[in-house]
Amino acid sequence: MFKHWRDLHRHWEDWANVCAGVWLVFTPWLFDFERATAAMLCAVIAGAILIFVASLALTRGEAWEEWVNIAIGIGLIAAALTLDLAGHARVRWVFVLTGILVAGLAAFELREERQARERPPSP
Repeated sequence: MFKHWRDLHRHWEDWANVCAGVWLVFTPWLFDFERATAAMLCAVIAGAILIFVASLALTRGEAWEEWVNIAIGIGLIAAALTLDLAGHARVRWVFVLTGILVAGLAAFELREERQARERPPSP
């Protein structure tokens, strides 16, 4: 999978997204909102998609995967604002902060890839 340490280092954002996906999958039980069905489904589905897409990014590394992660991040923030999370203020913050993290990591990786393409090759 990784031929050199630089390849692994270059994909740290994808590993962080895998961890964020695992975090999201388990948040309904960690924060006791498994009965809030819409929020629980949102967390589990977004986490599973995030794990899947980040795993693809680790092996393929295409730009569309980062755009999907940005959409997931924005979707988590939107879910925090639109779902009925009465009595679950911590859950709202988990969604917002995880959404910012996921979207921010994806935007950072897109910027890094663009800069790497624009950089002249080293001798």
